[in-house]
Amino acid sequence: MPYLCLDELLPELSQRETRMAAVVRSGEALPVDEYALVEMFCDEQGCARRRVMWQVQSLGAGRGEAIVAYGWESVAF
Repeated sequence: MPYLCLDELLPELSQRETRMAAVVRSGEALPVDEYALVEMFCDEQGCARRRVMWQVQSLGAGRGEAIVAYGWESVAF
């Protein structure tokens, strides 16, 4: 199932809604950096878009670090 970044679907909304997180003290697993949470949605025809995935992008390294998925339907769905 293909996913597109919100910026590709609705660029103006993406600019207003993209959230950032800053790590200011280095831990063991997460380096000091700024991270963008980039929303991604299904681009398949007929997709109900009941699931979102956020790609956690490191701005300093210029790459994706993780993907977080969330769906808001019942388990039966």
